[in-house]
Amino acid sequence: MSDFKEIFKELGEEVADIAVKEFKDNSDLVINAMGDTFESSKKKMEEWMIAIASGNLKAESLPTLVRGEITLGKMEALKQKGLSQAKLDKFVNNVIDKTINKIIGSVL
Repeated sequence: MSDFKEIFKELGEEVADIAVKEFKDNSDLVINAMGDTFESSKKKMEEWMIAIASGNLKAESLPTLVRGEITLGKMEALKQKGLSQAKLDKFVNNVIDKTINKIIGSVL
C-alpha cells in the first residue's frame, strides 16, 4: 500500500491543475474550496484506503462514500461567486473520479 500522505499530496496537485485549466481566473477560489473540502475529508479518505487494503471495505463502496464527502453543496460558495453550475458539476465529477482512482490504485 502506498503512503497516504504522498497520495493525498499528489491528488491535491492534480486537482489544482484541473482547477487552473477549467477556471483560469477563478482557479484560486476553486482550489481553496476544494482544499477545505479535502482537508475536512482527509481522515476519512485514509480510513477508507486502509479498510480497502485490509479487505474490510469493498472498492465498489468507495464511489458512494467519496460522493458523500465531495459534493456540490460544499462548493455552493463558488456558485454564488458566479461560476457556472455546469462547469462546477464537471469539475466535481472529475475530482471524485480522480479521488476514487487514487485510493483504489494505491491499494489494489
